[in-house]
Amino acid sequence: MNKRRSTAFCLTLAILVLISTPAGAQSQAAEWLEAKKILVHTPGQELFMGVIHPEAALFESVFSLEEAAKEHRKFISELEEQGIEVKNLVDLLQNADIDDLRDLARESISFDLSHLHRSDRAEQVEYTHDVISKLSRAELVMAAIQRPVVTLKCADAKLGAKLGVRLLSKKMKLARSSSKRCPVNSFNLVASYQTRPLMNLYFMRDQTITTSEGVVITRLALPQRRYESDLVKLALNAMGMTPIHAITGRRATLEGGDFLPAGDHVFIGRGIRTNQAAIQQLMDNDVFGGKKVLVVEDPKEFREQQEMHLDTYFNIIDKDLVALVDHRNYEVEGEGCQRCPIVEVWEQGANGSYRKTREDLQFSTLLGELGYQIIRASEQDQRAYGVNFLTVRPRKILAVGKLECSDEEPAEDETPCVTQEYVERLEEHGVDVTWVDFSNLRLGYGAAHCTTQVVQRR
Repeated sequence: MNKRRSTAFCLTLAILVLISTPAGAQSQAAEWLEAKKILVHTPGQELFMGVIHPEAALFESVFSLEEAAKEHRKFISELEEQGIEVKNLVDLLQNADIDDLRDLARESISFDLSHLHRSDRAEQVEYTHDVISKLSRAELVMAAIQRPVVTLKCADAKLGAKLGVRLLSKKMKLARSSSKRCPVNSFNLVASYQTRPLMNLYFMRDQTITTSEGVVITRLALPQRRYESDLVKLALNAMGMTPIHAITGRRATLEGGDFLPAGDHVFIGRGIRTNQAAIQQLMDNDVFGGKKVLVVEDPKEFREQQEMHLDTYFNIIDKDLVALVDHRNYEVEGEGCQRCPIVEVWEQGANGSYRKTREDLQFSTLLGELGYQIIRASEQDQRAYGVNFLTVRPRKILAVGKLECSDEEPAEDETPCVTQEYVERLEEHGVDVTWVDFSNLRLGYGAAHCTTQVVQRR
């Protein structure tokens, strides 16, 4: 081959390699590979309503908004010290396409005009659209996160003429929707305000999954979280990332905490947040990136919020090392293990479709077959969120559950800290742990893995 042909061949080969590589290399083939780019959201005032009633917000307990934000900023600093590029959701949204951002805000703000005279409603629609068009980028983002509802009503016309803008008095009398007119600038309008904040938004693991093929937009299971993916999708666009798929359909639910890639195979949890309809959709669209899909079934009678996702009781540290909670480990619990997950193996054929080749396998037994050593974690370690660590490169993790401790034993209803036995087991297996303080953040039911989405690994 002459020099000119050789150069042309190499150039063609280089182009083919670029085409076959996921766009911008925004992918992760395995959980243990070096993390290069991570998406996070530092929690803000949207948490306030959740702190007032934690259970309804899907939180474990009351915690400090201010301290949670401080902990998160320190966590970001630690990620950056590890050489990771950290992208903050709010920053990305504020730099998104302004038309897309306004559309998101319009979808997020609700104006209830049902109490107004029919003749006034069209005018109010035009007025509210004009207002939204004048909001700043920061205000548009706030609207998308807080999701306000403004209910408009018409006050007594005579009272309005006398009091003008002072109609916000508690003694104001409201007229029925069909009896009084309230044109814009008549000072007869009053409003009540409420919000539907995205309180769980700082758990950035769940709105997407990142496979070796690219990023997939999920469909979260519970109504409190359903709209989070809309914000993340716009943020990804601002990063120049185009999702390769988005979960659709009313029956399908998928959350990122149930997905862990591991090279030629992937783990996907099936339980209270992710179901078979979504898993099948991922296989049908060939976006998993693994030749084997290991569906880890959470026993139905023991599904609970404390272990809502696969990453709450299982995690990957290296190509041959994982952590697993004892009450999920058949090798520890034996025949009487009621909470041990059962696994189905789906393999991809030559035609690209997946078929189930094995079923009813004990999870821990299969891990042994695959060559993984298991670091045992106790129930206390799980409750301390010690298993919900983030692996940033082989045998290097950022974990919580140690710095939160004091010399005093925690009360029975308090979140505990990891056991010394767990700390020593990590050390014995050569795991380099950077412990981070999530004293407040983890009371939302999650830790380092839950609060991050790795969109690129080396």
